[in-house]
Amino acid sequence: MNSALKSEPVKRQKGRPLSGSKSKSEAVRVRLDEDEKEAFTRLADKLGVKPSILHRRLIKEAVDEGPEVFEKELAALLDANVQLSAIGRNINQIARAINQGAIVVEPIVSRDLEDVLSAVEAQKGAVRRMIKRARSKRRIRKSKRET
Repeated sequence: MNSALKSEPVKRQKGRPLSGSKSKSEAVRVRLDEDEKEAFTRLADKLGVKPSILHRRLIKEAVDEGPEVFEKELAALLDANVQLSAIGRNINQIARAINQGAIVVEPIVSRDLEDVLSAVEAQKGAVRRMIKRARSKRRIRKSKRET
């Protein structure tokens, strides 16, 4: 991507800043070709955010070295973790039935189920950590705005 960054002061708008909001006094100008701008605008529309919000979130993500999760994505992650938990419970029930002799399977199937369960649990943990991190970042930003 061939882009140039330029910092410019922003004209102060009339009126009081919104309560709890931090005044944004700096602007960054990014030069994009037509295709890049269209792609960026489509992405902002797809995510349901203004381009300026998307710019700030991408910058924050790069600076914080981690994903910035949007509200819709956070809801999807929470739902995914609920589904993963249900899958894990189902696998546990199958494993219990195998261990109690209610279902007879080859030993390799039992090991495969244990591997799948381990993978589900690992994924649940990763998603849980991502959700926790996203919520923590929101709390930190909120407390910074309040001070």
